[in-house]
Amino acid sequence: MISFAVPGTPMLSDPHERVAAGLILRRGDDHRGHRADGPASRWLMLKARKHHEWGFPKGHLDPGETALAGALRECAEETGIGVVAIEAEPLEIHYRMRDGRAKRVIYFPAVTSIARVQLSHEHVAFDWVGANRVQRLLDHENLRALFAAYLHRLRTV
Repeated sequence: MISFAVPGTPMLSDPHERVAAGLILRRGDDHRGHRADGPASRWLMLKARKHHEWGFPKGHLDPGETALAGALRECAEETGIGVVAIEAEPLEIHYRMRDGRAKRVIYFPAVTSIARVQLSHEHVAFDWVGANRVQRLLDHENLRALFAAYLHRLRTV
């Protein structure tokens, strides 16, 4: 697992601080042999109603829920996409929120062939975007670094 921590943020074991997410990739109908990070590849980005930031489907884990089960549940609840295949080892970020609470987010790289999205009440918009646009839409440097590491891993597989 690749981990990213903002300096001064401890590694967490408290299950109340854990969040799971999906990096949902749709390769599209590309018959030219492009790689997973090629021109036909698109990642699902959601715009949050609360903070108006773009990000990936994610949410807090329910008591006793595994990170993988939580990521799959959150993807289905927030996007209506319940059919994804986990494609690689998870990546995670550790950071402190504005109120000082430490947070751990585990991102599961996933693939789907479903293009139709049904947003939950938590989001105001969605888009399927290429890797360069993903990097431009993400507001936080640690999340851009995580996505860049994920892309690097895709290119070397």
